Amino acid sequence: MGDDRQRRAFVIEVEVLATENQLYALRDLIGEAICGAPDDHPPPCRIAWSIGGHGEEDMSEEEQQRIRNELEPIEVLSIEDANIALGITE
Repeated sequence: MGDDRQRRAFVIEVEVLATENQLYALRDLIGEAICGAPDDHPPPCRIAWSIGGHGEEDMSEEEQQRIRNELEPIEVLSIEDANIALGITE
């Protein structure tokens, strides 16, 4: 292990309006971007990290509405085109 004295804890938050399959694809893309390698690779990682998430069933009505109010005005691809861009083949 390297010198951990300069490492500090940070949180990066990403809120999305997506299908469940898109969520999983995004999670994998984020992981590969951070780690630089696909899942189940031998150590070491570039940095220590973890990823988690939760869906609407774990959010208050207010939190759901806040996210929708912030994200729904954003112009996006159709679900089909987004799936193609994310490499989802259903």
